[in-house]
Amino acid sequence: MNLNNILLKLFKRYASKWLVLAFDLCVVICTFFFAYLIRFNFSLDFNFEYFLRQIPFVTAAALVSFLSVGSHKGVVRFTGIKDIFNNVVGVNILATILIVTTYISRKYDFDTVFDIPGSIIYIHLLLNIFFLAGCKFIIKSIYKSVIYETEINKRVLIYGAGNSGIITHDAITNDTNSHIEVAGFIDDNEHKIGKKINLLNVYSIAKITPDFVKKHTIDEVIISIQNISPKRLLEITNRLFELNLKVKIVPKVQDWIEGNLSVGQIKDINIEDLLGREPIKIINPALYDEYDNQVILVTGAAGSIGSELVRKLCNFNFKKLVLVDSAESPLYDLEQELVQKGIKNVELIVLDVRNRTRLDLVMETNKPNIVFHAAAYKHVPLMEQNPYEAVSVNILGTYNTAQLASKHGVNKFVLISTDKAVNPTNVMGASKRIAEMCGSCLKSTKTKFITTRFGNVLGSNGSVIPLFKKQIDLGGPLTVTHQDIIRYFMTI
Repeated sequence: MNLNNILLKLFKRYASKWLVLAFDLCVVICTFFFAYLIRFNFSLDFNFEYFLRQIPFVTAAALVSFLSVGSHKGVVRFTGIKDIFNNVVGVNILATILIVTTYISRKYDFDTVFDIPGSIIYIHLLLNIFFLAGCKFIIKSIYKSVIYETEINKRVLIYGAGNSGIITHDAITNDTNSHIEVAGFIDDNEHKIGKKINLLNVYSIAKITPDFVKKHTIDEVIISIQNISPKRLLEITNRLFELNLKVKIVPKVQDWIEGNLSVGQIKDINIEDLLGREPIKIINPALYDEYDNQVILVTGAAGSIGSELVRKLCNFNFKKLVLVDSAESPLYDLEQELVQKGIKNVELIVLDVRNRTRLDLVMETNKPNIVFHAAAYKHVPLMEQNPYEAVSVNILGTYNTAQLASKHGVNKFVLISTDKAVNPTNVMGASKRIAEMCGSCLKSTKTKFITTRFGNVLGSNGSVIPLFKKQIDLGGPLTVTHQDIIRYFMTI
């Protein structure tokens, strides 16, 4: 086993906070001795007995100071500005204690153990600040060098040398499981280009050439610019793709978990990120009254449209949210997402809407005020091959849900339909058109039946966009239903 492996095994263990405290106290004792040496011109021409008697008192004062600020609780390998600030505060408290006790000792003629020359105290203060910070940064540097030499899998550049870029750099360097080395920054600001941030060079995009990528063994670029326009993002990604670099993007600040960025949140570029215009965001205050203290049932809750609908409903003050879907794995994933966000009063039910008896029991038990019916089969070519399933789910499932909503006095029933129900030319479209008619047949009841039609949903499960992406990843070719076809997409 070589030295690097031994160090790596050692560094993977976190030092006890008491060990860190003991280390800090040892530094304080050593710097106290150095303070005497400096004061007396590096000679031992001072009362060594008094010095030895003062060490226990100085150590006790340092112990109180460090415990009061908690400077020993930080992880040394992640030492940052806040940790150094805590150390500075701690040693200033120590110096204050020594000054006060020295003053009292001289005024009331106490034991000389409390009488420390003022010059010694000030020199000791400066040495403590320097050595405590320096030692921890040295340990951090050794740790990083060992990790980089043994476990680095890829080197990245961060596009954006602003606050977001620096936070991204810190998130990567502080994550021991990321195995990523930041090789530098890219920025468009001429005032930053050529400078250094965290000892890393800031380059212009023009500097990133095939030779540069090869020389520095760059694997990918992480775009960390908040509020970047889709047009600029597309320009950057096109330039980087030409260099055969992978491109990832840092999410917006409001999407960071508990306000902190982690490496796991850095994601691949999505199609939505490259749209030529911003997705429309509707804020309707009337909806807050509409959904306030209401029991809302969503079928097909784990699907592309259903899950996004659930996310939007979570912004309202509902009484209860009942989520129904026959796909257990996506429903479980949705549950974990809601749990992570702290959403309460949600019940998830694995249920096929064709099961009328079970659906009746769910509605009778929960008594929903509003029902969103998103459960459906939507894949056009596949439904051509499986017309029975399209009819049974899209028609029978919708009829069951709509009729039971009417039976249990639901206020509103919203059917999620499709533009393919207009003059349908395929089984899926025809089945959804008949599903719309189910609501029309029940319009005389108390329940209000509403239909909304979606077009091609961008990036949804079963759409052509994920298919194209997989085909491109595999080297092509792309398969289309017709060479002259034009498709329009909408976000959800």
